[in-house]
Order: sequence, then C-alpha cells, then structure tokens
Amino acid sequence: MTVVDNRSNNLKLLNNKGLVLRTIGRHGQGPGEFTRVMDATYMSEELILALDAGAFKVLRFDTTGVVAGETVLNRQDIRSLVALPDSMFLVGGLIHEPVGAKMLVGTYAMDGTPQAAFLSPSELFIDVGLVVDQVWIARDNTGLLFVGTHLEPDIHVYTADGKALCILADGLPEWLQLLPDDSRSTDLVAMREWINAATLIKGTTFLAGRLFLQYGYPQRPDDDLIIVYDHYNLALASYDSLPGRLVGSDSTSLYFVVSETVTGILLVKYEPRQGATP
Repeated sequence: MTVVDNRSNNLKLLNNKGLVLRTIGRHGQGPGEFTRVMDATYMSEELILALDAGAFKVLRFDTTGVVAGETVLNRQDIRSLVALPDSMFLVGGLIHEPVGAKMLVGTYAMDGTPQAAFLSPSELFIDVGLVVDQVWIARDNTGLLFVGTHLEPDIHVYTADGKALCILADGLPEWLQLLPDDSRSTDLVAMREWINAATLIKGTTFLAGRLFLQYGYPQRPDDDLIIVYDHYNLALASYDSLPGRLVGSDSTSLYFVVSETVTGILLVKYEPRQGATP
C-alpha cells in the first residue's frame, strides 16, 4: 500500500499490517522530490506514479524508491491521478491547451503526449469559469472511468478514450430542507451576475438534499454569499448575512467557523426553526 503524505511531501509504502517499510521522496525541486504531492497510483506491481501538483508533473518510482523518470504536464491544474493500460495515465483537474480548453479530465502517454480530453466544467455546474478544486477518478476492472467532483453528487461514467456513457445520480435522502422557503435576499438576476464575478468557493456542504456553496471575492473578504442548489444544480435561494466560513454539516445543521486563533477555533452551529430563517 502507498500512502500520500502531502504534509511531509513524500510517499510511504506500508505492508498489510500498516507498518511503514520505506519512505519515497521528500520536499524539494530536485530529482525524486516534490513541491506539492497530491496523489499516487501503481502503474504496475513494480512502478509507482506520483503526482506533483506544485511542479505540474508526474514522477515515476520503482518500489525501492529509485526514480525511473518524470513527465511534465504543461502547467495544468492537476488534482488526481489514475493509471491506464498500455503505458497511459489519466489526470483530473482543470486541463488547458494543448489537450483541450477547460476540460476536467485528460489522458497522456508516458512521455507526456496528450491523447484525449473530456468533461467540461459547464457539464457539471453553472458556467461561471470557476476552477473545480476536487476531481475524483476511479477505474474498474473493465476499463471504465468514473469521475466525480465536490460540486455535485453525480458520477460521470466514461470509456478510457473519453466517450460519455451515462451519469449515475447519487440518491439523496428525502430530508426536510434546513432553510425554509422564505423571501430571498437577492433576486436571481443579481445573484447570477454576482456568481459570474466571484472567483472563490470558500465552503461547500450537502444538507437536506441540497448543495450549499459559499462564494467570495478575494478583494472583498466580508462580502460573501451562499447559494443553495438542488440535485439538478438549480439555484433555490441565496443568503448574504453569513456568520463566517462554511465548513460542514450534520443531518440537520450547518457549521461555520467564526474565528481562528492559535488557541482554538470558534464554531457556530445553525439549526432550523419552524417558519423562519435560522
């Protein structure tokens, strides 16, 4: 088993009892070193691929930790890594030219030659030009690719060459919506204009069958907005009086970080009230 330790910027090889057998790589910019290791996978029983998102490249190691080579990916915003048969590998993230403009998934030969690009962010979400921070990719034993993001519960199924097969919609439970149907704080036209100008997603969580996304401006940290979406990615409501940064939820409540210091973190829990905004 290989564990990615992105705090120490190395890989740890473990046996089936969890004992660390060896450490591969370290922080740095030299051969076999990582600036920001994000993911790793086995190309074969003897070859490990490791994704350095900070240096925009994939490094190859044998299981003893010896560097076998590297592939530069032309400064792409890479997040996930999967090995494919026939000396191919696949990356997830925002894929730019020359593979394809604004695609989330790309396949490459081992020498870095682009092969295919697919899954536009506009297929997942409203077309606002936001970077998708988390892209998850898995491959089954038939060669099919399963792609998902933190923006939605859907799983997109592709062949290895990028042909779309279907979308598997995760069945969200029929919980009551946390926020009641009250007057919206921003009309839909103004809300769309605001989102199109925003460049940050500060927090995201699912609650009561709804997706809550907190948007923000880098230049205006106190001017945030939460948009609530259903599982079809349709905007239901917006809220602009926020206590802090959205960090998660449980079955009935939203959690915000109000303040962070070296001695502690102050969390605020919002629970539903009948007929009123929490």
